[in-house]
Amino acid sequence: MRGNGGFTLIELLIAVAVLAIMLALGVPAMSTFLGNSSIRTNAEAIANGIQFARTEAVRRNANVRIVLDASGTSYTVNLASDGSVLNQRAAEGRADSVTVTPTPAGATTLTFTALGALTTNADASAAITTIKVNGNTANAAQLRNMCIMVSAGGIARMCDPLRTDVTDPQRCQPAVDTDCVPTP
Repeated sequence: MRGNGGFTLIELLIAVAVLAIMLALGVPAMSTFLGNSSIRTNAEAIANGIQFARTEAVRRNANVRIVLDASGTSYTVNLASDGSVLNQRAAEGRADSVTVTPTPAGATTLTFTALGALTTNADASAAITTIKVNGNTANAAQLRNMCIMVSAGGIARMCDPLRTDVTDPQRCQPAVDTDCVPTP
């Protein structure tokens, strides 16, 4: 008769082998999930910052600008008249795992009027029209880019360039390619 309690060595090895197989299958999927979450979180933060700047311009009846830093994952919202800081977002979490690319190249600023529309930047630099947020990790090819489209009226809208169904509210309008460039 066998003693009660405990595992045999064979049972323990089988359990470890099953656990190793489950981990091998789950880790890549989890890595993709975390990468997509990081992309979406950073895109939402930037879109929210743009909307905040627009709202503050209307609320304060003054020009307000949002300026992205060089990495694009941090921004400052301030009054255009005197530079008073109204809001800041520092890069956080997995911000180093994403790349933020504004269009046109080198654009970092949006300025809103008291009516919430876009206006010319005080330094005469080009205003941002689209922002691409994508992953820069080892599995970047499996990640989904996000686009932030800024209309001439100043409305920022986050969208997924891979969504093509015309009834999908997450589809980019107008249609864009995976680099967030409008397609003809």
